[in-house]
Order: sequence, then C-alpha cells, then structure tokens
Amino acid sequence: MVKLRQNVPNWDISQLFQELFLETNDILWLLDGHQGMLYLSRRFYVMSGHEQKHGQAIRLVEDYYPMIHSVDRKHVAERIQEFVQCVSPKLAVEFRMLSRKGDILYLMMKGQRTEGTTNWTSDDKHCLYSGTLSEISELKQKDSKLNRLTYFDSLTQMPNRSMFNYRTKLAIQQRIGGEGSCAVVYLDLDNFQRINDLYGQHFGDNVLQVAGKTIAKSLEQEALVGRPGSDEFLILFSKIEGQQALLEKLMLLRQLVAKPMTVQGRVIKLACSTGVAIYPEDGLKCTL
Repeated sequence: MVKLRQNVPNWDISQLFQELFLETNDILWLLDGHQGMLYLSRRFYVMSGHEQKHGQAIRLVEDYYPMIHSVDRKHVAERIQEFVQCVSPKLAVEFRMLSRKGDILYLMMKGQRTEGTTNWTSDDKHCLYSGTLSEISELKQKDSKLNRLTYFDSLTQMPNRSMFNYRTKLAIQQRIGGEGSCAVVYLDLDNFQRINDLYGQHFGDNVLQVAGKTIAKSLEQEALVGRPGSDEFLILFSKIEGQQALLEKLMLLRQLVAKPMTVQGRVIKLACSTGVAIYPEDGLKCTL
C-alpha cells in the first residue's frame, strides 16, 4: 500500500463517508491510503455476512484481502497496488469473494482517486480513493448460460461446431513450426434415420446422448469430441504419432460404436462411417 506519512490531516473520514454514500443501493467504498483502512457501506456486510470489526472501516490487507477467493487474491492486490501508486488511472477488477456462509460471490470493484477537497494541501492529493463494489453473480450466471448456448450442443452438452472449430484452430497453431500432426475425424452414424422412424425422435435423441457420451468417455484422455448436429460427431486429436497410430484408433472407435448399447430398455446396434483430415498433410487451414 501507500507508504505512511506523518502530519496527516485530521479528516473526519466516517462523516465524509456517510455524507457521500448514505443514500445508495450499491456497495460503495472509500480507501484511506495513509492508514490502509477501507470504509464500506452497510450493504456490503448485509450481502457478505461478514461482521464489522472496526465500525464501518476494515483493514485492507488484514481484513479485506482474506475475504477474497484465494485464486483471485493476488491479482486483486496487484491491481489495487497499481491504482494507488498511479500506475493505473482507474481501478476496475473482477473477482470472487467468499461469504461468511461459504457461498461464492462474483464482484466488480471500480474506483477513482478523490481530489479537490478544500481542506487538503497539495501534498495530500491521491490519499483518498473511492468507488463502487457491485455484485455481478447473476450476470456471471447469465454469461455462463449464454456461453453454453453459444459453444455447446444443447442435446449432448458436447462442444458444438463453433467451439470445435475454435479448438481445432488452436491445435493447428500449436503444431505450426513444431513436430507432430493433428487430425480431425468426422464420424457419422449409419442409417440413424431408421431409428427415428421406428422409435420416434425423442428415443433417437437419447441414442445420440448415449453414443456421444460413450465416444467421449473412451477418448477423454486423448481427444476432444464434439457434435456439430444431426447424427454426426467430430473428434479432434491435437497431436498424433503418425497415420498408422491414428488408423488403429479409428478401428477401435468403430468397434466401440458397433457394440450393442441399451437405451430406455431397448438394445440398439449402431454402425458408423469415418473420414479424417490431417494437418499439415491434408491442408493448412481449418474449415468445418
């Protein structure tokens, strides 16, 4: 934090805090850079369940930082340090905080330097910092749902075409200038429409779920499995050790799909056809 200085003006921080933040529905904060004390509006304690140890003020390092999720704590401390040392003109950092009950809260902390009070001398500028602390847990949940809708197949919860395309491009980038190859396998379930015609689309959807889970589980340590749609699956091997090794994997994969599987009490037998494209032998760009 800011190095403590002597002869600090006798500010009535509590009164200033109350005047600024008395009527608000947001969580607001005021940081005394001299003392390292963080003043938080009452809403913070209601939201988090943490008790007020020093009135409305808590110690930044000893009290506030330990509330932050251990994964995010160092990042938040570095951003605040940059802010108070004038490395960054404003503060904006997202992080997770644990409530007193152990729930994870997603928060956005924003801030700016407070200047212009008539009782300060020119040497006392940038000793007070203020801002808002907003809970964004609901927004994060919506973002997570939207992300799944955008990049994952709603039926099987597997990566869809967009996500698979993105991951394939990353695999190609990793292979550029290096050793080894990567491969994309196209797998199509043969005569799948017949299952829909005999037992209905709902049953067919369950077959796709079971088949997709079976394929993904068998390759979870080796490859990414996605579903672009219909009765098709895509398989990305980000690194292969030669074409013969890949052909052996495809043979085992076809044998796996051909094994009888039980869906809703019915024993179903499937077969599949596969095609493969290898980078860089078959092309230098990815278009799925």
